[in-house]
Amino acid sequence: MEGAQTITLVCSSNIWVPLQQFPPCKPEVNRYCDLRLTGPNQAYCIDKEIRRDCDITCDGKFQGRYSCSPGQTWTPPLPYCVHPTDCQDPGIPEGANRTNANGFDDSLPRTYREGESVHFSCKEKDSLLHGPEIITCGSNATWSNSLPRCEGYRLG
Repeated sequence: MEGAQTITLVCSSNIWVPLQQFPPCKPEVNRYCDLRLTGPNQAYCIDKEIRRDCDITCDGKFQGRYSCSPGQTWTPPLPYCVHPTDCQDPGIPEGANRTNANGFDDSLPRTYREGESVHFSCKEKDSLLHGPEIITCGSNATWSNSLPRCEGYRLG
């Protein structure tokens, strides 16, 4: 890929090696993130220009090389923080909304800590939710139940 930025990090003993500057996926802008160790198996980067934090750690899906595409997205997606007892993002059933325990939108992909719950509801008023309205991340990094589904949901 012409003009792509490539960085190689190695996941060694659950730590990124070397901890180095990770550039943003905006080659035309002189902005970067510092990758810093925060614990025995976690690191994070700080965007120096706007002070936005983003979690980086060994997530078991490390690809070895990351390239910035012309569309300004990292390929493959940058790794994200996964604690040993974190549950992977459960997804969102077709036609459903996902909120957190406080009722706020929780649709962006992320991991969940043990004890965190997500709530589901159907977007369409004529759809019925079949299955659990709430699922909770358990101590064994698995969800308490499978995803519900919205029946009666029509595309288009």
